[in-house]
Amino acid sequence: MAAPESHRELALHSAPAQGPSVSIRNNRPLPVLPGTDVDTEWVRPFNTGYRMAPVGGTGPTTFDAMTSGEIVDDVLRRIAGHVERRELDAAVALFHEDGVLVGSESWEWAEGIATIEEHLAFLFARPQTYTWRDWEPLVTGTVGAVIWFISPATLVERDGAGERSFPYRLSGVLERVVDGRWLLRLLNGSEPTVGP
Repeated sequence: MAAPESHRELALHSAPAQGPSVSIRNNRPLPVLPGTDVDTEWVRPFNTGYRMAPVGGTGPTTFDAMTSGEIVDDVLRRIAGHVERRELDAAVALFHEDGVLVGSESWEWAEGIATIEEHLAFLFARPQTYTWRDWEPLVTGTVGAVIWFISPATLVERDGAGERSFPYRLSGVLERVVDGRWLLRLLNGSEPTVGP
């Protein structure tokens, strides 16, 4: 049995009758951001360096040749780093204003940017620091201007007594907003239990 495809590339194609449209490998159309035109030279910034730029003529264009998996990997690396360094503003900036953050503890549920900020501020005030690593294999998919992902990972907790690692799972949804940034609509962390 062949392994399932885990990453799909987003590309920009010119459709003469309808104008440019973004599509994914399965040819589902995606909306084009206002003010973009595949026939002219343009660059649209994303949050921390992504930009859409023509790749030769009016043929297929990718997000700087980044696959959905590479975009997710970059966002996870940044959120993990901000959480580990307790960089509240930078961590919160990665979430959509209507985002949801769900952790593995029953009380870890935050809806909306203000509640996410309060939740992270509470975590950052604790004596422990937290981060994630080893999110492989990373499985992603795309629908419209949305990327979903799920992956096993490792949760790392550090305090004065040292470092502890736990099996973890990360899943979530990224949405590309009008200004071109990829923001977390959902970030969910869970601790898998050992079955029989």
